[in-house]
Amino acid sequence: EEWGGGSGHLAADLLTAAHTDAPAFAAALRYRLVERSRALCRVQQRRLRRWCEQVEWVSPTPETAADPAPGSLPATLEGLLLANELLDAFPVHRVVWRRGVLHERYVTLSDGVFAEIDGPPSTPALADYFARLGVRPPDDHLAEVNLAALGWLRAQAARLRRGALLLIDYGHPAEVLYSARYPRGTLRAYSQHALGENPYARIGCQDLTTQVDLTSLLLEGRAAGLTPLGLARQADFLRRLGLEAWEAAVRAARLPAATERAALAALHALASPQGLGRLWVVAFGRQLGTRPLHGLDEQATPLATAPPRALLRARLGWGRWRPPAAAPSAE
Repeated sequence: EEWGGGSGHLAADLLTAAHTDAPAFAAALRYRLVERSRALCRVQQRRLRRWCEQVEWVSPTPETAADPAPGSLPATLEGLLLANELLDAFPVHRVVWRRGVLHERYVTLSDGVFAEIDGPPSTPALADYFARLGVRPPDDHLAEVNLAALGWLRAQAARLRRGALLLIDYGHPAEVLYSARYPRGTLRAYSQHALGENPYARIGCQDLTTQVDLTSLLLEGRAAGLTPLGLARQADFLRRLGLEAWEAAVRAARLPAATERAALAALHALASPQGLGRLWVVAFGRQLGTRPLHGLDEQATPLATAPPRALLRARLGWGRWRPPAAAPSAE
């Protein structure tokens, strides 16, 4: 089950790899995309039409026993839930402490334009959030609190009967996120991969993101009855899962020179410490034991199995790959 699948590229990659490398697993696989945007559903359906018999789309609104509407989110889940860069897009509360007193920053109108104004917190949950952490931002430092992400995690934990949650996102531990390192917070606006400073410009045409508080995420997962199964940067996660073996396979595959260069550049981009490699991968489980997943296990030996040659071209479309713009950063 994938939440916020965007254009469907990741789902297509996973399904292609499954059918190429593990046909028996692929035959048993059922892939569910949870998507609220009808436009994105249409894009995903076009991209995934070759697997239409094993892919379904549902609304993020949960079904109830009294109204099990077709296309609604099942009340329980057994399997894997995947969320890639989902939590950093949730709406947040912006807060600031002044002389030890917590204030919330609100949006208002002034002379017909958006403006900001500070006031009392809209919910006691904000004070409780920092009380649980035992840390808070320095006075006069703006910060974000993503209560919606924690609520989402609680809801998915309640659905999970057996399986795992795999979350991939930008973030920091609380002691870094709420330190003097970010005096203006981490709210950023992006349009066509370009950084914008004003979240009130081009309303509806910018992506707004904030860094995820990894400490609160782990605390919430435990409180919801989940077992943490590891935490790692994406670069380390992919290295343990055999990134070097993939690179070696590309070099040995005698691909056309341009295709080989694009393939190696794409693999490097996924693990670049200046870009996508900085993403965090977090896993939780239920009824899977306590051992970390291989890619999240600091003691794990990197896998050395070479991928099938068919995956070297088809899965990532490397022949058409172009280097991405700089990854979102709050630094």
